[in-house]
Amino acid sequence: MKEKNRGFGLNELLISIGLVSALGAAAFMIYFPAKARAQVKAETGRNTELVSAIRSSFGVVGTYEGVSAERLIEDQLVNPSAVQGAAKLGNAWGGNTYIQALGIVRFGDSFSVEYTKVSADSCGSFVTANAVDVQDIVIDGRSVYQNSGGQLDVAAMTLACSAPKSVTFVYFSPELRGLVAADPLLLPQAPTPPIVRPPTAPGLPAFPEIDPGRSAEPALPVNPACGPRPAIPACPGINNYSWSSTAYPSCWRLNGSCQIPPAPEPSPVVWEPQLPDTITPPTIPPRAICQRASESSEIACPVGHWGRGQVRREKLCLDAWDDTWEAPITSYAGCTACPANRTEEQFQTVPRTEACSGGRTGTVNIQIRQRGTRSVSYNCPLGQTTEPAPNFGSWSWQDTGEVVSKDESGCVSPGVVVNANSKFYLSNTNDTRLVPAGMVLAETTTWTSLGSVSGEWPSSQGPIRAWTDVSFTYNGVVNGLYASADTTSPQPSSPINRSQIYIRDFGGKVIEFDVRTTSSHNNSSINGRLAIYYRMK
Repeated sequence: MKEKNRGFGLNELLISIGLVSALGAAAFMIYFPAKARAQVKAETGRNTELVSAIRSSFGVVGTYEGVSAERLIEDQLVNPSAVQGAAKLGNAWGGNTYIQALGIVRFGDSFSVEYTKVSADSCGSFVTANAVDVQDIVIDGRSVYQNSGGQLDVAAMTLACSAPKSVTFVYFSPELRGLVAADPLLLPQAPTPPIVRPPTAPGLPAFPEIDPGRSAEPALPVNPACGPRPAIPACPGINNYSWSSTAYPSCWRLNGSCQIPPAPEPSPVVWEPQLPDTITPPTIPPRAICQRASESSEIACPVGHWGRGQVRREKLCLDAWDDTWEAPITSYAGCTACPANRTEEQFQTVPRTEACSGGRTGTVNIQIRQRGTRSVSYNCPLGQTTEPAPNFGSWSWQDTGEVVSKDESGCVSPGVVVNANSKFYLSNTNDTRLVPAGMVLAETTTWTSLGSVSGEWPSSQGPIRAWTDVSFTYNGVVNGLYASADTTSPQPSSPINRSQIYIRDFGGKVIEFDVRTTSSHNNSSINGRLAIYYRMK
């Protein structure tokens, strides 16, 4: 009987489909977390390199103003592998990386690094890995760091990372004060070497303390014969030498003497001279014998010196009858050079007044430090025998620019005044609008415009990116409004309007600020506008 060919049954088919599905799910669970970890690791390293490059290049000149991705690419401060196109920085998620200068205390003291298209799988790990040395972290316009007291808000981060569009890190350098050079480097002074005293032998008194203001004196007599006991010196007579120890560790002093016996006296010899019968003495002419002598006299010191010089001569008497004087010798050893002219310096504090700033009325009382100089000269003419007295010139005083004290208690503010350097900034078009310094806000409870900035840019540059950096003073209380105004990109025929309310308290006077951003898409470009309104509470 012919046997029929058998195929897979229903059970075998279902089991095969289940195994293939399980393997696919396992591969999905392994591949995507590994890919996310690799993306986070790569972008964390790039972010560290970007921040280090910005701080080591722009930070040394005192401001981050002008920093951007285009500028970093132009200056070759970024990894070439991260460059996309002519002047764009890409990231591991296929998006772009944007860099711009910000202002927290004043413009240029901070900057932001924005990453777009960050995946939900990588968002939390990427934010956590880079939450170091940051001023704020913003996910899709929502702060997850600064609003929680300078700590990472894990709950807010988890919620924002569920469907992220952009992640922005803000870095702040409070030591920057504008375009200034770095302070000079102050090097530490070399330490003074300690005074090391020699060791003390057991049983001997310790060496006395050494006064650092004078030379040290030995505590015991110094004898050059130190070391092993030396040999007894030779003596041609009776040797009474011996060595005695005088100091630690082994120093020796020679005692005793070498006695030489006296030579025997010879026997006396008697000599009887034979004298001539007549002796005629020689005739010696009378002559004075030379006596050594010296004489000196004072002379005037040359111009530019004071004291007394001397001229001296001597009679040496090279033989008994030679009384010739030597040539005179002039000496100015007793003359001292006239003191050099110098400039004397003193400092004093003088009171000044100036008008109150920030639109306030009244007077500011300040104390200014002044530096005074005067010349000190000396005159030493020919024949000056005593030290000359100094001749003083008149004092000349100049301000050093140092303010010792400043009292603004006499200043009164007529209202809330706009401080200097207050501005709005539109990053897409690099447009800045300054708010007039000294402007007094109106006492109104209705919304009133403070100012606005607008522009148009290609749709490829993405949504509006703008910020405000405005500060105010009221009765000496300073408060500011720093807010970013990033939004999502508008679609054609679907404009975006955004309003964000901020409340600031000036010592009891409360003001509401409304940061409004609008943007629209006309199929080729984006029009955006940032406007600030205020009202008194």
